[in-house]
Amino acid sequence: ESELAVVQFKYPRGILTFDSAYFYYDLTDAVPEEYHLATPSNAKPIGDERVRQYYQPLPMLTIGVTEIAYGADKVRTYDLERLLLETARMKCKLPSDLYKEVILGFRARADHLSTEKIGDYLRRFPKRNLIERILYEEVF
Repeated sequence: ESELAVVQFKYPRGILTFDSAYFYYDLTDAVPEEYHLATPSNAKPIGDERVRQYYQPLPMLTIGVTEIAYGADKVRTYDLERLLLETARMKCKLPSDLYKEVILGFRARADHLSTEKIGDYLRRFPKRNLIERILYEEVF
């Protein structure tokens, strides 16, 4: 089994996000040094040094969850619309070079993103006005 499959098996409630998701969606060619996993906010800390954990409230954790193919593996991650919202929401915490690269990737795919999904997801996010402003200034 691949290391990716093992990590997903060990943490079945985890959802690959940020650097990991960017790589699997080909928004960046930088191979992440860790697996970036979103987990429920009440989850125990993951002691695995291969994993970087992000806590999410349970109602937000499941918004936009999907499964994509990556080689022979299935990757549990967020759809592109949710990943875009996460990227905008965490703009200040992401390295600026990675943020710019990923936003350019989203901008190139803007015609293929569902604005209906984005609008639906935005209603469930805190600070949605700030996120919406970032999206329209930098992506659409």
